[in-house]
Amino acid sequence: MIRIRPILRLTQMKSPFLFLFFLSNFLFGQTWQQLPDIPAPGRDDGVSFCINGIGYVVSGNQNGFAQSNQLWAFNIASNSWTEKSPFPGEARQYAGALVLNDKAYVFCGYSSANQPLKDVWQYSPTTDSWKQMKDFAGAPRWTFFQFTANNLGFVGAGASPDSSLADCWKYDPIIDDWTQISDYPGGRMREVVGVSMGNKCFAGTGLNIDPLTFSSEFYEYDWRTDTWTRIADYPGGACSYLGAQGVGLNALVGGGWSQEPYFRTDFYTLSLNGTWNEAPSAPIQGWRGMSTFSWNGTVYFLGGLYADISRTSNVFSLNLNQDYFPILFPNPSDEGSFVYYLPYAEVEVYDFAGQLSYSGLTDGDGYCQLPELAAGRYLIKLPSTETTEYVLKWLIR
Repeated sequence: MIRIRPILRLTQMKSPFLFLFFLSNFLFGQTWQQLPDIPAPGRDDGVSFCINGIGYVVSGNQNGFAQSNQLWAFNIASNSWTEKSPFPGEARQYAGALVLNDKAYVFCGYSSANQPLKDVWQYSPTTDSWKQMKDFAGAPRWTFFQFTANNLGFVGAGASPDSSLADCWKYDPIIDDWTQISDYPGGRMREVVGVSMGNKCFAGTGLNIDPLTFSSEFYEYDWRTDTWTRIADYPGGACSYLGAQGVGLNALVGGGWSQEPYFRTDFYTLSLNGTWNEAPSAPIQGWRGMSTFSWNGTVYFLGGLYADISRTSNVFSLNLNQDYFPILFPNPSDEGSFVYYLPYAEVEVYDFAGQLSYSGLTDGDGYCQLPELAAGRYLIKLPSTETTEYVLKWLIR
């Protein structure tokens, strides 16, 4: 549960309840924008990630995988593509990608030789170089979910040659090690989609193949307690192969494949409190197998397979027009909390004696993870606007 504490020295203050209502309805009127295509053959089931304002795409099925190991970087500021160092692992589709501490991790998947994989590769954008890491500790797999929280990666479910899977794993990039965690509660499933916003993690939908069944179930994962809680089902019904991307206080989820209609165009937003709202539909007729990233309030969906079974290099974005009213959660807390505000905003934490206890910046999505401090009351100062000075109260128990 999110608790919004009193905000001090705040002019033109909005009601927290009106603010949360606005967050659940802000998408109406937004439209998709088409951006320059990936300068490579169309692909489906590739992976994308974003680090410091640069989006990347690699892997995927390109009618034979001939160029799928090419790594392409999209400069959001200049709206242009540049080729980077190619992925050194075996060509694949259905891989996963995590961004942890400004490095990307590309792993697992299904090879061009029709074999499941479990290798892990780290990409550093500062050196444009790849490094092989410790293999994934679970069974080789493809079409699994992944999300991040607390500078850790989480991976679960998926497909193996013999069955669908339900086991889940946690990756710590500091020690390069995998630890098994609680199984996915939706059972053995493939094509489950995962997404995170700040420190909130969600996974759901997917399919099983014997017999062919689709799921609409969705769950929240609490990484602090290693527990799953079921939330409202996906409003688009039972389906799989969804695209999902967290940005700010919401995640955009949609597209995909179901029994009828086979290729989907509907999209929805998922909020931090686990509620769903309708979002603008996809700008094309049916879309699955796309890769995604987000930056500064905008989501980007790349490639994929269209309803006519053509692989595409198209790139579309949707600006979610985030409201940057600051939020602090959880509050009170027993450990570190999160501030959400403008991207790259300075955050300062003071104790009630006026001593600076912490200073840092929010990330590209507007989040700042606050450190663990001694129990007590603190003031969090954020950059002022022309009309408003933001100071938040924080209570650590």
